[in-house]
Formats: sequence, structure tokens, C-alpha cells
Amino acid sequence: MANGEVIEHIDNPDEVEFYHYDLIPNAQITYQVQVITEANARELAESAITDKIMVVVGTGTTSPLPPESMEEGIPFEKGEPSNEVYKISDRLITWESSPSGDTVFYQIRRGDTVLTTIPADENQYFDNQGDFSQEYAVYAIDDGGNQSDKPEDNKGDWGAMFEQLERYTRDGELGKFIAASERLMANVPFPGIAQYLLRDRLIETFSSHQELPKLITVYASVVESEENSSETNSDQLRHYRLTLAAACLVADQADRAIEAYQKLLVNADDSERIELSSNLAQAYQKKGDAQQAIAILASTIEEKPNHYGLYRQLAEAYADLEMMPKVQEVARQLQQVLDRIDKSNRSDRRRSFGDRHEDIFSALGQIYMMAKGYDRSVATFKRGIFDTRNRYLINSLADSYQAAGKTETAEQIRASAPSDEEGDRRERNSRRSEGTIPNTPMVDVNGDEIRLSDFSDKIVILHFFSPDQSEVNLQTLTQFFQD
Repeated sequence: MANGEVIEHIDNPDEVEFYHYDLIPNAQITYQVQVITEANARELAESAITDKIMVVVGTGTTSPLPPESMEEGIPFEKGEPSNEVYKISDRLITWESSPSGDTVFYQIRRGDTVLTTIPADENQYFDNQGDFSQEYAVYAIDDGGNQSDKPEDNKGDWGAMFEQLERYTRDGELGKFIAASERLMANVPFPGIAQYLLRDRLIETFSSHQELPKLITVYASVVESEENSSETNSDQLRHYRLTLAAACLVADQADRAIEAYQKLLVNADDSERIELSSNLAQAYQKKGDAQQAIAILASTIEEKPNHYGLYRQLAEAYADLEMMPKVQEVARQLQQVLDRIDKSNRSDRRRSFGDRHEDIFSALGQIYMMAKGYDRSVATFKRGIFDTRNRYLINSLADSYQAAGKTETAEQIRASAPSDEEGDRRERNSRRSEGTIPNTPMVDVNGDEIRLSDFSDKIVILHFFSPDQSEVNLQTLTQFFQD
């Protein structure tokens, strides 16, 4: 009995211990034990009650376990109307309950700031002041006031973070995908690489779920907010504009894409200007203003004549206006570039072009196909195919034969072309036997594509390190270059 009330019956007379759980700290409780004896076959007799024992409930010192699986996301769901105004600073924090049964509160923090303390029967919290420079954490607090340790997270475990993105993509948890991708970009050692890779992934995910209008709403809101802020981070604003522009372009919102790309071009450096101009021209084409697209592309080609994809884009703009003589003129112009840099010896051609210059054959061949010059497109694709590793050009060659009406030849080429797996195996074997440097594509810290073969005459340092020791390893690299 506790305070004169029966709280438990124990049927085993040999059991002489009892545990009383879930008590309030500092409470005073009077316990008594009463023995029940069997008076006869049908009655139980009560014996005397023990003396009263006064107990003051103490406070435990063991910390509860932290809550599990904390996640953050912009609070919208797939299928909701897209005319709502969503902000990237709006965060819904969710978590699974602490395994500790004596948890009575959860404390939510953003960085070092305590946002609130809520009862243990709640497992979510909304914050409208979120930013990616500060992390969220949820702590469990028990009835004795003990606080859990900080919950474990995926910070530094890039594999786990990308797996999380895969899950959000698969499950359509798009608000969580935005938060996870932005946090990943904010914390990786080389943000240029992450932004280059994750921006396309973000747009592709929303596009696959047919939710691009929501993505555009989120980034249009944050761009407007950053533009009107007195403490604007120029790099962050640029990133948001790039995401907004790319999303609008994919969603065929040409006017918004044009506005965003024009603003980005104002302070763009030479390495950025080419891609931005190409995208701006594409936006004008989607708007139906092919003349403006042509003017932008022609100017960019004059400035950077060795970016061959621009020629193909220019030819497409002329084709949209049914200006086929102009398409043929672009083909002649690019043909002259190819003839000027091409070599007659096969080994020299491999060294001169490699995979890095493969796009000139692809661009020229596609332009000839636009002009219905199939013989010339076939000759161009053949000219660019050094061996079976040029699988893209092999497929383009088959397409060219198909367009020319030579279906049987096209099917023979496709059937003889190695599969991706077989082609990769042959390429690895070829590299081992020839001792050539592979044209492995990579992305540098500025988001520009580079290839390992670009460094064929240089010393290359390969430094392998684990993400959880990134700071130490960066110090090691710094010391290495200083020495």
C-alpha cells in the first residue's frame, strides 16, 4: 500500500521485494505491507499491517536515450496545391520517440539556441526561421531533469546522406529532399562540386514527381528574400538563382528563366558565361524568340569558338525558323574547325581529340542530320569513332543510317556495339595494355568538368581520406603544398 491505498497484490509468499516505477521526484510516500493468510477453504484472513515507512523519492542521475531518426523538411507533401507560398526557411522537424520510458519533455535547438521544450507525447515542431548554417537537434529530458546526449546524425557520412536522398526521392518526400540536399551542399568540403551535382538531382526529382511548380515557388521566394536583405550572401544568392533558373527552364517557364539567367550573367566570370549564355538562348527558344537565341549564340561562338555544343544549338535555332541554308552555313563553319584541328595519323588523332573533343564530331554530325545531309553525318560520326569506347558516336552513327532509310545497317551497328558493361571492361583492358591515361570525367571545385587525361604531363597527387577526418586531412594537404 502507498499512502493507504493498495497499489499491488503479490501472490507468491516467497517474494519479498517490490519496485514502484514512474514516481514524481521529491514526492513523499508512506508504504505499508499487509499479509493475507488463508483462514479456511473459502475465506482469506487479513493479518496485522506493518509499521509505516516514509520514503522521499529521489532524483535519478541516468540520462535518457536521445530521440531517434530526426528529420527536417519544408512542410509540404506531394499532391498538395502548388499555389501555396513555401519558404525555404520553413522547417518541420520530426523525430521518433526516445526509447527511455521516463522521458517527459523534448527540447528543440537550432545551433546553440533553445527554441522550445514540448511534452513527450509530441514528436514534431515547426520553425519558420531555419537556415542551413545551423543544425537542429532534439534532446530528451526525463522526469528527473536529466538531458540526453546530442542525437547522432549523418554529418560527414556522405554515403548515408546520399542514401537518404534516394529514400526521399523514392517516397516522394520532396520537402525533406530540399532540406537534405541544401544541408549537404552547405557542409561538404567542396561546395562547388556538390552544387553542380545536386542541383540537377533536385530538379530531376521534382520533375519525376511532376512537382516542379512547388520547387520554383520555394526558390523564387528565397531569391526575393535574399535580394531584399541587407545581409545578402552573394554566393548563396547565386546558387539560389541558378536553381531557380534551371527549374524554370525545365518547367518551360521561359520568361522567369530568362530573367534569372540575365541577372546571373551580370557578374559571371568567363567559365560561367558560356553555360549561362547557352541556357539563356535555350530559354529564348522555348519562349519562341529564336532570333534572340541566335544573336546570343552567335556572339558567344565568336567569343569562345571551341565550345562545339554552341554550334549545334545555333543550328537548332535556325532550323526552328526553317532557315536551312543557315543550318548548312553553321555546318560548314564547324567543318572548317574540325578540318583545321584534325590529324591524318590515327594515333595523332587519338591524342588530339580523345574523349575531350568528341563533342565536335557529335555536334557536327547532328547538324548534318538537321540539314538532311545524311552521307555527311555518317562520314562525320565514322571520323570521330576511334574504337568501341566511343559508344555515343556509334549509337549516333546508327541513328544517322536510320534517318537515311538504311534500317538494316542501323540495326547491324546497334547489334554489334558492346553493351555498357562490356564496353567498360574493354576500356579497362585497353588502358592496361596501352598504358594510356583514362579520360575519366570529374568536376572541379568550381563545378567545371575536367578529365584525368588533361593532366597527362603533370604530377597528380591522389589523396584519399575519410570524411570524418576531413579537417585533419585538409591540414595535411596544406602542409604538403607548403613544403
